[in-house]
Amino acid sequence: MLKKILQSNIITFLLSIKIVSKFILKNSTIIVVYHGVSRKGPFFHKKFNLNIKPTLFEKQIIWLKNNFNIISPRDLLNKKYKKPAVMITFDDGDKSYIKEAVPILKKYKIPSIMFLNMDVIQGKLSWAGISTYLTHINKDFKKNNSINFLDIDKKQVNKFLKNNNKKNILKKIKKYTGNFLSLNELKKLDRSNLVFFGNHLYNHYNVINLNHKELKKQYFVNQNKIAKYNNYTKFFAYPFGQKETCYNFKTNNILFRFGASAVFSSNPLNFNSNGKFFHRIPMAPRFNNNNGLISYLVLMRFKQLFYWNFF
Repeated sequence: MLKKILQSNIITFLLSIKIVSKFILKNSTIIVVYHGVSRKGPFFHKKFNLNIKPTLFEKQIIWLKNNFNIISPRDLLNKKYKKPAVMITFDDGDKSYIKEAVPILKKYKIPSIMFLNMDVIQGKLSWAGISTYLTHINKDFKKNNSINFLDIDKKQVNKFLKNNNKKNILKKIKKYTGNFLSLNELKKLDRSNLVFFGNHLYNHYNVINLNHKELKKQYFVNQNKIAKYNNYTKFFAYPFGQKETCYNFKTNNILFRFGASAVFSSNPLNFNSNGKFFHRIPMAPRFNNNNGLISYLVLMRFKQLFYWNFF
């Protein structure tokens, strides 16, 4: 009942009133995450609600800029910034980042960090694309395998591809996932003081399913390739990024031992952190007006401050 009340239109309106939102969000540090910014994103983005049109992206950026102190990865680490604050992040390295997002961010002088899978940047298929295409789209695979895309493994994929039209299926997966940044485009982005790169594993595997040796290889191969750029960081964002199914306290500790200076999830669980682990709020097309976006942020913060303390 309380959840329904908090999500009602009346409460949404009340939470969007500036004096209310300013009070509730005043001590917040918010991390937001985007994937694609395109007029027509790939089917993968559409299916999982990961694409935002450039016009809406710009509106969201303007609103964030007008209501928060926008910080860079360096600011987040040194903690010397004014609140409320927000940091802009992107995952996966979709080509729309350089085509659509960066020009808008540059226009308003806003820094951002892109978490990269360098295996994908170098031309390999993204494991996120492979796993979701087979478990959600391919009828032949679904018919014989009732498994969640987060739990599918290489053996199942290789066995299926071996017994089917591998070349045709891989071609369809490439179209399904869309285009990613190239190495030349990373060089261009590296010239900007507003763009930073972070680690998203060498390929987009679910960390929780990797053994220690595999995780270590995926982390360090990727980090070493990112470290060749001037604007690299030791920030790490979990692929998929959901609690327990994609990460836990054990994996956090392993990544910090590997040398990660900050680790990020994709869970909108809270707005700040006293340590080096941060949750992120996935930005969505449904935030298509200022009231909708601000009421969502205020509601999440309100729940953190009050609701979650009692239930």
